[in-house]
Amino acid sequence: HAGTRAERPGRCVNLGPVRILSLVVLAAACSCNIFDTRDPESPSSTTSTFEPPVTPETVLRNFRNAIGEINPDNYLRCFTDTALRPYVFVPSSDIRPNFPEWSLTEENRYFRSMGSRLDGRPVLMDSVQNGVFYSDSTYTIRYSLYFPHKDPQAPRFVQGSMLLHLGVDLQGRWAIDRWEDIRIPQLPDSTWSYLKFWFNR
Repeated sequence: HAGTRAERPGRCVNLGPVRILSLVVLAAACSCNIFDTRDPESPSSTTSTFEPPVTPETVLRNFRNAIGEINPDNYLRCFTDTALRPYVFVPSSDIRPNFPEWSLTEENRYFRSMGSRLDGRPVLMDSVQNGVFYSDSTYTIRYSLYFPHKDPQAPRFVQGSMLLHLGVDLQGRWAIDRWEDIRIPQLPDSTWSYLKFWFNR
C-alpha cells in the first residue's frame, strides 16, 4: 500500500508550499549578505533631522541636531526670516571690539567653512538655565561645544552661556532672532564667538 511503501533513494519529497517559500527567502537573504557590516557614514555626508518649528523647544532641538549633523541648511532654518524681522548676534565682550558686522550671511559662511574642515563628530552639551515665555521666548543656556575641525590655530572646544531670543511668525513658526554670547569669567576657554570670528574670515 502507498502508506507503507518505503521511499526509494533519489525520490523527490513533497516539501509543501510553506517550506518551499521558506527556502526561497533564506536563499535570497544569503545572497544579499545581510550579516555584512555597513560602511560607516562619512562625516561629510548630509544627514537631516528637522521638525516643523511649532514650539520654541522644537527650534532648540533642531539647532542641536543641525550642529551634530553638520547640516548648514537646517542650521540656517533655525533662524528668523529676515524679511519679517532682523537677526542680531551679540559676540562675547572680550572679542566684541574686533568683531565684524554680523548677519545670516556671516552665520552661514562661518558654519559652512568650519564644517568643511571637520575631522570627527561635533558634540554640543547644553543646559537651559531659565526661560521666559510669552508671545516671544528667551532662554539662558549654558553650553560646551567640541567641534573637531582641522585648523590648528582655532579652538576646538568652547564654552560659555548664550541668551537666545525666539519669536513666532503669523504661521506659528518659531525661530531665533537674537543670540547673545556671554563669557563666563571663571572659565579659561574661548567662547562660541571665537569660532564665528575665525571661520568667517
